[in-house]
Amino acid sequence: MTFGEWLKWFGNLFVKEILTYFIDPASRFILIVPLIIQIFLFGYTATFDLNHAPIAVLNESHGKYSQQLVAQVGASPTFYIRRYLQNASQMKDELNPRDSLAIVHIQSDFDSKLAQGKEGPVQIITDGRNSTTAGLAAAELSMIIQDFNHRYVGVPKGINVEMRAWYNPNLQTQWNIVTALIGTLSFIQVLMLSALSVAREREYGTFDQLLVSPYRPFEILLAKATPPIFIGIAQTFIVVLFAVFWFDIPMRGSLLPLYFGIFIFTLSTVGTGLAISSISQTMQQA
Repeated sequence: MTFGEWLKWFGNLFVKEILTYFIDPASRFILIVPLIIQIFLFGYTATFDLNHAPIAVLNESHGKYSQQLVAQVGASPTFYIRRYLQNASQMKDELNPRDSLAIVHIQSDFDSKLAQGKEGPVQIITDGRNSTTAGLAAAELSMIIQDFNHRYVGVPKGINVEMRAWYNPNLQTQWNIVTALIGTLSFIQVLMLSALSVAREREYGTFDQLLVSPYRPFEILLAKATPPIFIGIAQTFIVVLFAVFWFDIPMRGSLLPLYFGIFIFTLSTVGTGLAISSISQTMQQA
């Protein structure tokens, strides 16, 4: 058999596998809709970034320094001051219904101690029911207070450590999560498709027909492995398009090594799925 004849035979088997995935409306839905939903779901909701988080302020000092500190906190894009409290008894009512994420409490002797060259007491109270967000809020407020010390109070800086993050300079978790979906979503879909391929033949009673066909086992295996690889690469291409053009994540590197790595990753995923499918008797088991 010539290579052209073999390619024609293999193309028929390949088309048969492709039609298996796309001829069923439920299969088309699984291939397209969950991918789009998860891109937006993880892109917009699965984030640890604080943006415009509500906080409350209790300023018992009312001096020059305390007003400057409150102004600097309010000018931060991370927070907005939802309410100015009048006394400490209002703190509980502010945090219990989760109206505010944190409370900045500037005590009455704040300005007088700073004027004497001493440390001014500032208390940060956070809602610990969401410990991750509370920790981020406390860390951000601490950085604002530290910057206030250097800018207004004149605390000696000593050794100044400047941090710079490569590839994600603003440390936006959306950049990490959306780009991670390039591999994660294709892994799930490709693993499912390849794991169901042989099990589907067994369940539908067509596996024996394949074995008695003119195709060799290697050709059958190759035909079942190729469509999930193409689908996986196509899905990663969709995720890359959404990442670059919808979420504005810059693409600095080359696409060639990216897709070469995706191909190797998808190939190993297909191998795992086919191994699962070979020992499964039904699609439910797979």
